[in-house]
Order: sequence, then C-alpha cells, then structure tokens
Amino acid sequence: MTVWIAGRISENMTDSIQVTVRCFAGLKEKIGKPEFSLVLPSGCSCATFKEQLVAFYPETSVYSSRLLVARNGSYLNDADLINDRDELACFPPVSGG
Repeated sequence: MTVWIAGRISENMTDSIQVTVRCFAGLKEKIGKPEFSLVLPSGCSCATFKEQLVAFYPETSVYSSRLLVARNGSYLNDADLINDRDELACFPPVSGG
C-alpha cells in the first residue's frame, strides 16, 4: 500500500492513521504552511508524533523537545495516544514578559 506522508510517499504502511496538523507561530514559518495532513503508525503516542514531525520536517528539530501539542483544546502529554482523524494544534515554546 502506498500512502502520502506529509507530502512524501511511503510504501507498505498498512496499519496507519491520518491526522490534520495545524501549526502556529515560528513552527508555521519553519514548515512553510499552516496546515497539512500526516500519516502515522496506528497506536502512535504524542512523543512519537513529535519524532515523526522532525523526521518529515527536520527544520522543526529546534522545537521538538518543547513543542506543545493540543487536541480539542486540551494539551497532550507525551504518553497520550493520537487517534485517527485527530486535529492537532502545534505550538512552539513562547517567551515573553
């Protein structure tokens, strides 16, 4: 089975989920678009999602360990599982005063 993964093609990914990723602030600028679809392995945790994001978009590695990911207005912990058709909002860390 051939599937699109963040604009790239992957072979033999039969047990997968698809999510919509919305990017904000500097993350949106690094990736170059505000929203995209991503195919992930079924049973993927938020931590694995972050790893996959960096694999597909290496320029996001600067944010990977501190990236905030929300689903339906609630922030996810690294151990939380991602579900098929979830919409994930990703925010890089912010500073201010």
